[in-house]
Amino acid sequence: MGRSVICTASGAFCLLSTMILAEAMLRTYVMTASFKFAAESLTTSDQVPSLDSEEPPNCWALPVVTLTSIALALLNSNTSSAGKLVDAVNQGLMYINAIENYLDNKGDSLHIRKAANVVWLRVDLYHIWLDVDLNKLPLLGKRPREVLEQLAETAKSRFEESKMKHRAKNGCSMDMSPSKWAIKELAANSMHRISRTLLMNQTCDDRLFEALVVMISDIVGACLTNIQQVMAMKCFNSTIEQREETVRHAVHTVGKTERILEIVNKGIPPDLDPPNGMH
Repeated sequence: MGRSVICTASGAFCLLSTMILAEAMLRTYVMTASFKFAAESLTTSDQVPSLDSEEPPNCWALPVVTLTSIALALLNSNTSSAGKLVDAVNQGLMYINAIENYLDNKGDSLHIRKAANVVWLRVDLYHIWLDVDLNKLPLLGKRPREVLEQLAETAKSRFEESKMKHRAKNGCSMDMSPSKWAIKELAANSMHRISRTLLMNQTCDDRLFEALVVMISDIVGACLTNIQQVMAMKCFNSTIEQREETVRHAVHTVGKTERILEIVNKGIPPDLDPPNGMH
């Protein structure tokens, strides 16, 4: 009898909370409906082929890390804009990782997500992408398009170096599946494709930083449109005793992500504008 009452009460609470959750997520979906196309058009563009004959699996985290690395290469790391961008990306990646971990139950993109986390750790702590010191690039006085060109060429070089080492070590020319590429190869392929795509599509040097921030926001927003599915799965896959707390957590999470999306939807805040002295 007691368990029946608990089941009924928890079920009713879960139903009511799920209705609230669905309404909140409908607002979130409408707010981010345009994000997904923009994000996917950048990260899966056919304009620039992969550095190898095959494509690695897609994930949300790696292009965010790559775009942020490019943005930092255009800025002096001591500026407030750089610090605020890194802080914002850290928060966004926290949600991206949670969503991707939950949705990728077969582990198809596990290795590429690991690559994104490893690369981001060095970018976050030291502003270093692979072995490239992003702090030094703004000091060279190059225009943004020249920085993109340098990053694209460096990425291609690092990719080829890693491939040669792999083939020499294994004593054959057989390549492994892109889903099992070395972290350096995954990061380099992403940097090369995105940098080349930007070079083809972006012509206004003085607004490139702004465009990069918008792209990062679009990808985070596109990923967050999946949170409805994640929250629903968490709610209905939990036990009766856990369900109420799970739904409370879900509603709290939606509230936080809605706030992120409101900020994203308003565009770039003034304090993230690039310094006037940027080339």
